Amino acid sequence: MSIKAMVWAMEQTMVEDHSARHVLLCLANYAGENGKNAFPSVNTLCANTGMAERTVRRILKKLEDDEIIVRGDQRIVAVHIDRADRRPINYDLPIDTLERDAPEAGREVAESGTGCHPVPNGVPSSTERGAPQAPNPSLNRHEPSLPNFPEEKKEKRKSVLPPDCPSNDDRQNAFAYWKEKRRSDLIGNIETIVEQFRAHHEARGTKMVNWSAAWRTWYVNQVQFSRKVDAPFGGNVRADQDRRHKHIVGYLRTGEWPKLLGQEPGKPNSQVPIEVVRQVAAELGVANIKPSVLTLLKETEVVRAKA
Repeated sequence: MSIKAMVWAMEQTMVEDHSARHVLLCLANYAGENGKNAFPSVNTLCANTGMAERTVRRILKKLEDDEIIVRGDQRIVAVHIDRADRRPINYDLPIDTLERDAPEAGREVAESGTGCHPVPNGVPSSTERGAPQAPNPSLNRHEPSLPNFPEEKKEKRKSVLPPDCPSNDDRQNAFAYWKEKRRSDLIGNIETIVEQFRAHHEARGTKMVNWSAAWRTWYVNQVQFSRKVDAPFGGNVRADQDRRHKHIVGYLRTGEWPKLLGQEPGKPNSQVPIEVVRQVAAELGVANIKPSVLTLLKETEVVRAKA
């Protein structure tokens, strides 16, 4: 540790940002007596300052761009650390070439009848009428002021699963994500998924800082790990029937069978009996049914009669 480098880092006025001053002071703590060969790792600076890795890297780049710190002899790092992929950057602090402070106000040049003579700090070197000689202010002891470090953020406490989790907003976020991933089957099964989520964490007594983030992980994993069913039905019989009825009506009008209902009616693996389609067709009326669908319904009826 270099006391000279530490004092320079505290007294310099070129860096005003509190976070940057904090990083610079920690960097000076690892420098040699002349301010050279400071090579702490980024992880070490993160631990010393309490900042994120991305923030520390950004500040180091800014200090280097502003020439507050410069890259030193990297061969010195290689002497201490064998693996090249783990070697940090070696920085030098130019404490002998940069001014520590701006010039102080009040320094003047006194004029006399014989010409101009410099007067240090505005204090005359001689006294008049027997007055005692004034002390030189430059010899006064100067106590360096510590930089104002940012206040440390209080760590949020973990808590058990709240009774209203997931909230309505959390559920809407899940719906939007599942819709984007074309998993409408999960939307219809939301209550079961919520029960599984709550049972999982309540059984383990899980404590979390952010339960919305835990729910986000849960519903995202549903897309990856849950098997996609052929029909978008979630267990509500009445609602399932109404939705299936609408899909069948759309098929009778357009001739396009919805993939969510599985195979087309009449095929071996069809999940919708042809009788159900005929019943909906009777309610809709022949005039509203596409001719190709009518032909299919008649052909299946002939096949059934022959069988």
